[in-house]
Amino acid sequence: MNYLIFNDSPIKLSHLEIQVSDLLSAVQNTNNKLKNICFESRKMKADIFNIMDFRNLSGLVGEAFVTELGTLNGFLIKNPSLDGYPDLLQVSNQDMKNYFKKCGYDEFKKFKYGGIEIKNTFGTKKSNADLIMGDQRIGYINNKLDWKAHHQETNNLVALLSDYIQGIPQIVALCYSDTLVKSDWQDKQNPKAGSAMTSFSTIKKTGEQKLRSGLKLCLNDPKYLTFFNKE
Repeated sequence: MNYLIFNDSPIKLSHLEIQVSDLLSAVQNTNNKLKNICFESRKMKADIFNIMDFRNLSGLVGEAFVTELGTLNGFLIKNPSLDGYPDLLQVSNQDMKNYFKKCGYDEFKKFKYGGIEIKNTFGTKKSNADLIMGDQRIGYINNKLDWKAHHQETNNLVALLSDYIQGIPQIVALCYSDTLVKSDWQDKQNPKAGSAMTSFSTIKKTGEQKLRSGLKLCLNDPKYLTFFNKE
């Protein structure tokens, strides 16, 4: 698939720059991996992407992207803790590497050298939209994209938008912001007792606008370009 790049400036962390070319490659590699998973599961007469819970599917896309970007950039390491923040840790010099090796659960929960967080959404469908799993969603989702994080301190966020392309989930756009603040997130929602869900906070309109303005790349398709006012 062909993507247009709208902002080719790198993501800048304290000791590391992440090039847009790496972001694009990570998107393409993730999409190819999702295609392969789909084709292989269909051979077994069980399309995994039509079976998975939608929330888990969205998380899988994000995790796949984390893995691909970490593979492309050796100074980014996937946070080994499921509860850790951020998703990809900045480990770009010897002091950071030494610290990483000594880290335990508490240190990974908020890695002191930072990095980047990755969140994906398929968009929230409009109340009157009739969609089933596998349907292309663009044109049937709300204009505001509801990225969710585990807490209101989330920043340095790579925010992905995914959609079904010919029945296969694919990343169609990537946004980034390093200016998110606590007030850009709704109050944290805690799960009910006994629930397997984790706590989360949804991006407010102010934060979503920051991410939209930080659009890095988007599928070269009028439907998505119009959605981001790039037609």
